[in-house]
Amino acid sequence: MKLLVEPHQISEDGFGSDLFGRKNFGIALRNIVKNSADPLVISLDGNWGEGKSTFVKMWQKILSDEKIPSIYIDAFASDYVDDAFMVVAGAITDFVSANATPKHSKAFIDKAKNVGANVLSLGAKIGIRAVSAGLIKETDFEDLGNIGEDITKDISNSAEKYIKERLINHKAERLSIENFRSFLSTIPSKLKAPSEFPLTIIIDELDRCRPSFAVEMLEKIKHLFSVPNINFLLVINKTQLQESIRSTYGLNIDSHAYLQKFINIEATLPKRTGRNNDVEKYCKHLSNLYKLKDSDWADCFTALGTQLNCSLRELERIYSNLAIMLLTEREDAQLNSALISAICVFKVMRPALFSRLSDEDLRIDDFYEALKHKPNPKSEKYTLDHIIEWLHICLMPEAEFASLDHNDEFRRKARYFQQRNKVIGILAQKLNSFSVG
Repeated sequence: MKLLVEPHQISEDGFGSDLFGRKNFGIALRNIVKNSADPLVISLDGNWGEGKSTFVKMWQKILSDEKIPSIYIDAFASDYVDDAFMVVAGAITDFVSANATPKHSKAFIDKAKNVGANVLSLGAKIGIRAVSAGLIKETDFEDLGNIGEDITKDISNSAEKYIKERLINHKAERLSIENFRSFLSTIPSKLKAPSEFPLTIIIDELDRCRPSFAVEMLEKIKHLFSVPNINFLLVINKTQLQESIRSTYGLNIDSHAYLQKFINIEATLPKRTGRNNDVEKYCKHLSNLYKLKDSDWADCFTALGTQLNCSLRELERIYSNLAIMLLTEREDAQLNSALISAICVFKVMRPALFSRLSDEDLRIDDFYEALKHKPNPKSEKYTLDHIIEWLHICLMPEAEFASLDHNDEFRRKARYFQQRNKVIGILAQKLNSFSVG
């Protein structure tokens, strides 16, 4: 049996079977970057683990089918780099080197090199603001205030000299950036197979980067790379990126308004809710992948996953937990899918509750609170109620259980176990011995 879900393999036609029905959204997004006459910065918002990275890699395939040039950049993988300009310029350099003539490739490298020299380290902050905005902010030198008094004078003299040189060279630097931006705009037409469509640069995982790096990436895109014939798609979790903005500029900043300075169009990754939702589809898919013949597993995980708003990545971890549980059991063991699925889900989604599953003082009310649901006759969440019922059977205090009528359904179902009040703790201990990364 499989333990881990392998990364999704992109099919020849990009979206393949299109499990989540996102191809039409991808086509609409493609048409926007294909037909817009304006340079665009588009944000693609979605929660962590909802398949944004997989989507844009599939989307890149349908761009290629339409001869729309594109570049994919994993910003988080380059988070260690000091300057965001070098990350984007480096990716464009690789693309141009592979897809343009040597002459045009060399020309771009030369222009990017000149700009890069002006925007590194301390000069990066001064250079980009002085050249692109015509001013120098005092905040660019806040780090100098923390330097000891014994070297402050030397640093101050050096900074003064640097600023003087920078102001003298202001015109040349501005011209260097203008030349770079002008040449950047011509890249689609200078490819070996010239394109009539803009170059689309996909920046993925931006919200996972260091806050300062994420903000700097936004600013560099705006000031240096946003030109005609170049579009950007920023793949983000908007809430987290706004936290990065507040972390960089202070809690009082309007992070939403700040973000709007850099983004022309906001898009949201589609997520189906209600019947046949994304959670249900993915649970069925994972059940097939793990070759689980009993449909109860998919039903239980769908009910719990929908109730707790599990992401696709969280569902993968939940199924890996199930695989561990099944591998540790005897082949002829009788398994209670309701209880085992609940244990697997709680380990991922409610770790604090999972850590208490061996406690004898745990009560059914703790699960009502964790699931934000309590069974009632009007409820249509039949599978969720079924799971809670089995939890209740195992957690019912002995005195309350003894008072049940001999023909009570709880008492009848409890015969399934030798020690009903020990079952949850035993299952939790089995799973607690292993951890899925």
